Amino acid sequence: MNTSYIEFYHFFSKEAFCKLQKYFFAYDETSFTQKLEEPLDNPKIVYKSVDPFSGEENYEELRFEEDFVYKEITKLADKQFLKFKAEINNKGIYETKTLSDFAKAYISKKREYSTEIGLAEYLPVKLIASLQLQLEKLEEYIEQYIENPDPNFKQKISFNWSSSEVLLFFHLLRKNKIIDWIEDRDLGRILEYSCNYLTDKEYSPIRNARKILGGFRRGERIPDKPLEKIKDDLSNENFFSLED
Repeated sequence: MNTSYIEFYHFFSKEAFCKLQKYFFAYDETSFTQKLEEPLDNPKIVYKSVDPFSGEENYEELRFEEDFVYKEITKLADKQFLKFKAEINNKGIYETKTLSDFAKAYISKKREYSTEIGLAEYLPVKLIASLQLQLEKLEEYIEQYIENPDPNFKQKISFNWSSSEVLLFFHLLRKNKIIDWIEDRDLGRILEYSCNYLTDKEYSPIRNARKILGGFRRGERIPDKPLEKIKDDLSNENFFSLED
């Protein structure tokens, strides 16, 4: 029996739910032919399976909910999330804001469906709860994906320098016009988001960057040790060698 046929949309309307039950009845060996306009209460069928080695036919009674719907319903969030990612790739949505806007619209629509399912009188209470749980999981998957679309993609540059050395280095880049001037607030935010510094044997995120950069800019916080460290590293005779 192909339970992978089941999708979220089969539960969003009475007509779609009836269609799902008709699909279930297509497996019935008693040849159910009744016209289905209203959902039935957990109907059952006689299902035939054939042993692939002996060819022996086996018959068993299966219930719509226990033996069909609930076997697939726990997979719906994962299935839909794969379709979400496929849609992103097919549409070429990679820019951060566009991706975020697309995800927000997607989540908003799913929340509407969750509300509709909660009001569906044709669905059993237990089934409603299971569907809403899957929709919540789908929303979590999407939110996590937007935060980090590629979990294998390194998010930060980790410097083998102290925090002061990293901040002073970038201040010198803007001061000497190696990069276009960036205000303390903006440069600080960029560095806190994209850089780590080395503390003992671990990398840590940069903090209070705006305040420290402001001190450098005003000439109040130019420590000798970080400045010497930067000079030494950049003046190393092998620094500009392109060989490993």
